[in-house]
Amino acid sequence: LILERVDFETYKFRLAGTRICQQFGRELRGEDFFTLWDLDEDRTTLEHHLSCITRQFKIGVFTFEAAVADAGTRGREPSEPVDDRLRTVTCEMILLPLVHTQGRVDRCLGAISRAYSPGVEAQAPLTDHRLTQTNLIVPDRPPVRASLSSVATSGTAAKREDEDDGNQRPFG
Repeated sequence: LILERVDFETYKFRLAGTRICQQFGRELRGEDFFTLWDLDEDRTTLEHHLSCITRQFKIGVFTFEAAVADAGTRGREPSEPVDDRLRTVTCEMILLPLVHTQGRVDRCLGAISRAYSPGVEAQAPLTDHRLTQTNLIVPDRPPVRASLSSVATSGTAAKREDEDDGNQRPFG
């Protein structure tokens, strides 16, 4: 998935793969990312974290639970109770800063993965998303800002300092 920042309160799906759209039961392209979240506190948390991702080059890892449409109801008699554990599934989402133009991050590259849940149909659409855990990861090094033209005109591969003798050698 790719999210595009329109402003600091709007992130639209620029791209959402077939599997992600199936998981949410609809086409997501052009839709505001925050419409997936029912709770205002989840939206506020995600707005803050997306700001950190786009302004500070952090990585966001999120865990959320979602209800599964028709979960636990297939093949049962109407009078049988539905096991509530079959109605929710845990998902993980990662969002990475994506430098797009002029060295600014105005897009996020991401993925969403549904945890295996026995008895829950893998293709059933997800609804009622609720954040359960959020993590912001600070990369060990700042982002590298090199233009492709400078690499192309130098005609050399990326190099590093070798600590033993001070000579530069290509990576590898």
